[in-house]
Amino acid sequence: YPWYATWELAFQCLSLARVDPDCAKRQLALVTREWHLHPNGQLPAHEWRFSDAGPPVQAWAARRVFDLDAQLRGAADVPFLQRVFHKLRLNFVWWTKRTDRDGRNVFQGGFLGLDRMQLLDRNAPLARGGLLEQADGTAWMAFYALEMMMIALRLAEAERAYADTAVQFYERFLRLATVLHGFNETGLSLWDEDDGFYYDALRLPDGSVQQLKARSCAGWAPLLAVATVNRACWAQFPECQRRIDECNASLPGATALGVHQEGTGANRLFAAVSPARLRRMLRYLLDENECLSPYGLRSLSRHHAAHPLTLVWEGRVLGLGYEPGDARTNADGGNSNWRGPVWLPLNFLLLEALDRYYDGLGPDFRVECPAGSGQMRDLRAVNRVLAQRLMRLFLPDAEGHCPWHGAEAIWRQDPAWRDLVLFHEYFHGDTGQGLGASHHAGTGLVAEIMARYGAAPPRARAA
Repeated sequence: YPWYATWELAFQCLSLARVDPDCAKRQLALVTREWHLHPNGQLPAHEWRFSDAGPPVQAWAARRVFDLDAQLRGAADVPFLQRVFHKLRLNFVWWTKRTDRDGRNVFQGGFLGLDRMQLLDRNAPLARGGLLEQADGTAWMAFYALEMMMIALRLAEAERAYADTAVQFYERFLRLATVLHGFNETGLSLWDEDDGFYYDALRLPDGSVQQLKARSCAGWAPLLAVATVNRACWAQFPECQRRIDECNASLPGATALGVHQEGTGANRLFAAVSPARLRRMLRYLLDENECLSPYGLRSLSRHHAAHPLTLVWEGRVLGLGYEPGDARTNADGGNSNWRGPVWLPLNFLLLEALDRYYDGLGPDFRVECPAGSGQMRDLRAVNRVLAQRLMRLFLPDAEGHCPWHGAEAIWRQDPAWRDLVLFHEYFHGDTGQGLGASHHAGTGLVAEIMARYGAAPPRARAA
């Protein structure tokens, strides 16, 4: 990998764990060691600016690598998970202090590695004292809290004292989930009931609030905060169950939102987004005129090609429109774009989230996929549709052409090149052409997608 970046490394470790789980565990443990982890709990973002903050995915990666390692070896490496968990508790506190400046569980500002996805610069203080209330920043913290809760439950199977910690992280998850829906002292909701989607909100010192209605991956990030717990596992911790029920009863709106449900079958469901709201959001995600590309989910809806957003700010007119390929400006170096292309890491996280919803809601929860097709599918079948589109980026046709090749003929014509694969940073939202960095850790997740969902065999290659 050409440079050091903490959140990309987390994704890389998941693919690496299939072939070398020991190396994957060492990498995840390394970034939490004392010469990487700051005493205040911060993990350095990347080599050119330690102070940036990419999405907090290390707990997610540690739990997945732990599970995959146990599956491959037939034994769980509990000391590894304990070691990483204790360091990530420090990091969780750092995140809370850094981006929740008002102590309201609404997260404001922060780079998050998603360059130029919003109208405003998310990594700089806003003029006039404004605050950007981030749907994805708040959702990432709910996701982080839920992953930490799940790790604590795993560790509690060997040492019951961790069950107390699981309840603490559930309480944090619950507060973050309810804040997403306006259950706080300001009443600010990041959910738009008319549209059925989550949006960032700009809050000004005079108390006025303006939603920034970009249908982007920032708006579907709340779907990532979901988990299921097997009833047999749950039954081991009756005290934990009782205290979680008390948490639900103590926070207004928690019961109405359904963040903790009985679920169906063998699992109980924990989710920041209720099934009813999930259904409404999937109308956009599974619409080919919105987020659904032939090659996965676009980072910004195609709707904004004809309906760009504008904002007058400090005497300037800021715009945000659908840009399916390379960025149209040199902002952030010009070689990164979250305004329309397909990014593998967030697509992969959404596949996992929909699998968890399926585990909790069962096959009777069905949605139209693709939107307008008349085909009703359960969420497992929806995932197969999404996975096939993502895998299509790398599967050659009869002439040996893969969508990621773009117009470059050398990849299919030259025997010295046609069996080589580049893992591009992102892919054109309409054509699938590989763009940005050519060796990107997150794109390696396509191997894990193939392992989980199966890849259709490539067509016979022309001589």
